Amino acid sequence: MPTIKKFSDSKDMAHSFFVKSRYFLQSSLDLYKMRQKELSPDITFGLLLVHGIELALKSFILVKNPGIDIKTIKDRFGHNYKKTYKYCLTLDKDGIIKDDKLKQLINTLSDKFFFDTIDARFPKGSSKHFFPHNTFVILKEKLMDPMPLIFGPDRRKKTAEISFKEKEGLSFL
Repeated sequence: MPTIKKFSDSKDMAHSFFVKSRYFLQSSLDLYKMRQKELSPDITFGLLLVHGIELALKSFILVKNPGIDIKTIKDRFGHNYKKTYKYCLTLDKDGIIKDDKLKQLINTLSDKFFFDTIDARFPKGSSKHFFPHNTFVILKEKLMDPMPLIFGPDRRKKTAEISFKEKEGLSFL
């Protein structure tokens, strides 16, 4: 039976979510680049993309609202990243992730492609979705790059230590 990792506090869990979100987004980007040559990004790409967004936003909530537990987050937001983002905006007093481009991107992804991560797993109709490359640029610059600011100096250092050098162009790692 797999062991469930216990976290000492919500910031530890938030940091874990953030690190995982980076891997999901990087995997989505890599798959997108690979599939773009075939002109058919598939549902796997979309699932990785929206799951990465969902985890990053839930990480934000855990840090900005330390009294909330993961069960409450699951019950309140489920896998709806648009609803989760709206709640994040109410917590974002420092303007870390308040950005019109990010808001528009999340609305577009939710309204036109995948309502939530469940929808990304079981899409209706064609599984071929074409996303502009700036989808990843916006997510990197407006969500993922500012996120380490919400962690204390120790966790920021830890985040930097797990980062890899950018290989070719855009990278979430």
